[in-house]
Amino acid sequence: MKYNFFDYPHRAIRNVFNRISTGIYMAESYDDYQRMIPLIKDLQFLLDSHLLTENDIIMPHVPGALQDMMGHEHEEIEEMQKALFAFMYAVTAATYEKQKYSLVLNFSHFAGNYLVHMHHEETVIQPYIWKSLSEPEQEKIVLKIVSKFSSEENLLWAVYGLPYVAQQDRKVRVRRLLPSFSQAQRKSFLSGIMPFIANPHFNELSELCEMDGHEKTEGVEKVGV
Repeated sequence: MKYNFFDYPHRAIRNVFNRISTGIYMAESYDDYQRMIPLIKDLQFLLDSHLLTENDIIMPHVPGALQDMMGHEHEEIEEMQKALFAFMYAVTAATYEKQKYSLVLNFSHFAGNYLVHMHHEETVIQPYIWKSLSEPEQEKIVLKIVSKFSSEENLLWAVYGLPYVAQQDRKVRVRRLLPSFSQAQRKSFLSGIMPFIANPHFNELSELCEMDGHEKTEGVEKVGV
């Protein structure tokens, strides 16, 4: 079987894009917009985390021409990202009414470019890796990615990624993550996913989080990172 390096993180990023895009369209006041700032900060954290994973762990395994192509895209994305977040954080109560449509346009422009970038990774980089690296070589890369994550990173990827995967995959991932979560992080995780995962699926995940955390899933699942 093949290891998909991009599927799960890209699902999480698409999830946050959708939530922010909906939120800035539906916001009726500056207070509504301010309630979205934690979500915007989470997106920034995930994008930075994902970029480091790609640059430090995945890209060294592709040839120079592909590294140059993706490196150029990453540079453009980083510049757009810096400008976008600087703009979003600078909006004030006094400027919100004048700037709220620019928020929609600027965020949509960035998200559109990032979606195209993710498409390139999934249709160019990932197929190259499947073709060029053996399964044990792919597994080593996945294990290196997984081992670098802090519990904080794991928590955020889980909160935004799990609503976008099938329930069986959710349970595998939750079992694997539980030993790294404190009791407070388990509660934060459950409160983060509760609005987005319907019962009885949410109840199943909640029951897993009530376990003592000593059960672990062996290996790394092959559907994503």
